[in-house]
Amino acid sequence: MSPSTEAPKPGPRNAGEAYRLLFEHSGEMVCILDLEGRFTSVNPAGERLTGYPAADLVGRFAAKLIAPELREQAARQFQERLRGDAAPDETVLLTRNGQRIPVLVTATLISHGGRPVGVLGLTTDLTARRSAESALSQLLDAEARFRSFFESAPIGEAIVGLDGRFLEVNNALCEIVGYSEAELPAMTFQDITHPDDLDADLEFVRQMLAGEIRTYQMEKRYLHKRGHMVWVLLSASLVRSRAATPSYFISQIQDI
Repeated sequence: MSPSTEAPKPGPRNAGEAYRLLFEHSGEMVCILDLEGRFTSVNPAGERLTGYPAADLVGRFAAKLIAPELREQAARQFQERLRGDAAPDETVLLTRNGQRIPVLVTATLISHGGRPVGVLGLTTDLTARRSAESALSQLLDAEARFRSFFESAPIGEAIVGLDGRFLEVNNALCEIVGYSEAELPAMTFQDITHPDDLDADLEFVRQMLAGEIRTYQMEKRYLHKRGHMVWVLLSASLVRSRAATPSYFISQIQDI
């Protein structure tokens, strides 16, 4: 049987090489601390996050990079890590230029021969997550304010789909047309618009969808559930997505 001539596959030759590559190329700060909490090694991502070269960090207490008001808590966390029972901890990193960065610290006790010899730490920058959480909170607050205004408005309010279907309606609109909040979402504005007013209404809709106008206002007649006509003043606008694609209409209806 002839020896194989297959070329060796590229990659780390052993586990130590694999760990070194992972350490150096990780996108998150990875460091090793001694049992007193001093840096013994820091990867390039740690240099970028803290602003310090690794040579300046080695031998320095890691707690010195924590915001002053949180250092006592960090010291307690480190002692818990030495006992192997510390959970990931959110704290604030103080960079070389004084910037405060929210981070999540995860650590694992390193043992050799059954004895602890250090701590392996992983530090994750939470800045993007905090920004996303803040943006979401602002969005939810704005939505709550809109919802409160929408539901309590003294005039009819409706969010209408591009096909004319009522997506959401408030109580004032229900009182104007006689249909309940459960009934209107199964209908379109075409269903309750007087036939003689429908063509003009649809032409305005066409112009908005084509980008020829941004809003329109018209007097029109709705057909009340009980069969009589109701004159209203309709103001409508089109909401578009960030990509400028039409999404839905917002209609305000005043009984005149």
